[in-house]
Amino acid sequence: MYLCTVLGLFRQNNAFAAVLLFAYVLLLRWPSLLGWVQADGVHWQGGGVLYQLLPEAVRVPGLISAVASALLVWLQAVIISVTLDRMRLMPQRGWIPGAMYVLLASSSADLQFLSAAQLAVTLAPFLVYQALAMYNKKEFGARMFNQGFILAVGSLMYPSLIWFILAFLPISTIWTSPAARDWMLMILAIVVVYFLCYTGSFWMDAGQWFVNTQTAGLRSGFGLPLPASGPEWAGVGIPWLVLAFILLQFPLFYQRRLIQEQKFASTQFWWLLAALLTFFVAPFWPEAHWYVAMYPLAVLLSIRLQQGGKGLWPELLHIFLVILIFIALFFDLFIKLFL
Repeated sequence: MYLCTVLGLFRQNNAFAAVLLFAYVLLLRWPSLLGWVQADGVHWQGGGVLYQLLPEAVRVPGLISAVASALLVWLQAVIISVTLDRMRLMPQRGWIPGAMYVLLASSSADLQFLSAAQLAVTLAPFLVYQALAMYNKKEFGARMFNQGFILAVGSLMYPSLIWFILAFLPISTIWTSPAARDWMLMILAIVVVYFLCYTGSFWMDAGQWFVNTQTAGLRSGFGLPLPASGPEWAGVGIPWLVLAFILLQFPLFYQRRLIQEQKFASTQFWWLLAALLTFFVAPFWPEAHWYVAMYPLAVLLSIRLQQGGKGLWPELLHIFLVILIFIALFFDLFIKLFL
């Protein structure tokens, strides 16, 4: 009977779960795939140069964008589940992390259309894996270079991702003790990627376009823009709710856990902190920016759900979040019904 529950299906560690995950994506994203919902707020088109190279039909919210976003979130969920399974740092093996990522990445209308932030966070699992791979290693300069390289490529999709170097400086010290030359390798990787991309753009008489596109995604000043409408407030309610749930249970991520598992939890919290801080440098309130926080939110939420074992509360929490998602997606309709 337990296997009949949604979470029970994703607790199984087999390849068929990837098919179930695709069905779960369709279940949560049918409103955008059928054209029943549209982006709530301003859909920020200030992505990096790699994002701007995509066809406009993919970038503008619509059917093509919704389909592309659904396929990408499924691929990302599979990557997250596979990489976390390889790390062996979760309480249980299974596909729950991928399922929770799909859940959170479908929690508002803006998140159900392709965005630069969604495209960039495809690299998040690989970035974290590079940091973890330095554990108990004597030589890790190549891993530091790889982290810088991945951050640079991600920032070419979504410029705000470059700020995450401030998170990976402490994250790297969690797993090892980098020397100054190792930090320089991370910085060098970023410089090399930008230099090569700018040089290629310059040769094609697009050097100024490269500079303008990358800098357009970074705010000239600081502030905390707020949602401008009821649907936007509803759209960000679920991520904030999950964040509060995680923070209220902060000690549980470290109690009776192996040292590697504690380090892994700390890695997720540093990433989460960096994601929240980047809201202060966003040009305005983009719901899609929450994508940069979805990886750690999904991982930490999965840890708590797996720690709950086969109890009732993980299932009830999951059902509650699904209900809230559809309330957020059809916020205006619910307001008209009850007011």
